Amino acid sequence: MERAKRFCRSRGADLMLPDSEREFKYLEGLMVGNGFWSSWLNMKRTRGGWRNLKTNRKLQFTAWKSFTREGTSEPTKKCAVMSIKSGFEMRKRKWFQYDCNYTFGITFICEKPAIGAAAIVDYSEKANCSGQEDWYGVGDTCYFYDPLQSRSGTTFAEAREKCNALGADVMFPNSEDEHIFLIWYMETLEIWPKKMWLGIKRPDDDVTWEDLRKDLSFQAWKDQQRNQGDKCASLEIIYELWTISKHWVYQACSSRLRYICEKPAMLT
Repeated sequence: MERAKRFCRSRGADLMLPDSEREFKYLEGLMVGNGFWSSWLNMKRTRGGWRNLKTNRKLQFTAWKSFTREGTSEPTKKCAVMSIKSGFEMRKRKWFQYDCNYTFGITFICEKPAIGAAAIVDYSEKANCSGQEDWYGVGDTCYFYDPLQSRSGTTFAEAREKCNALGADVMFPNSEDEHIFLIWYMETLEIWPKKMWLGIKRPDDDVTWEDLRKDLSFQAWKDQQRNQGDKCASLEIIYELWTISKHWVYQACSSRLRYICEKPAMLT
């Protein structure tokens, strides 16, 4: 933990420590989007309880895992991490107590005050997308996941048909920020496997994936894929030992996957 803290301070920053639910949700998305299992928090246990190391004040916001009883059940562990997984069991994003000298598998994120105005993309709140409360509005796009869709998934053609009926289309990220948001959105859904259709398709065999890639403003393809004539694609999240793999993969259009719809937000 001290090495991580020194690194951040060498860059005029400190380790991350959310002081609100809004910031907590933002950091959650940042961790998932970058494939982090856990990150050090800028806090430490003292005789007076847990304190913010930057201000030396008591914490304004906490998100302890329930069995830690507000971080008091393991007095020998004086540091803490924000974690999204324990072993091979997925958990809600929570804080866990850790030995300060523990190093294996823990990453870190630095934070510092912004110069001028800085906007945090708030993934935790649903914006008003033309009065449709079930749609998430981020930037200039609205997103919708139908919780009633078949658990066995739908074909790509069926997914497009469902989205088109809502005046939308199957999701497709055009930037890294949008890609990170969609990964976060998928993470919030109680579904397995974490794999969803992307709104891209090869029109025929004369057009290769390499041809299509040339025109994309953003892409996150998995390396060294075997293309067996697949004309569709999906975004998959795979949980590895200490990282999260999140890539686009070639997919047979007849596969049955879940989907998220997207459409332009209405300007007001």
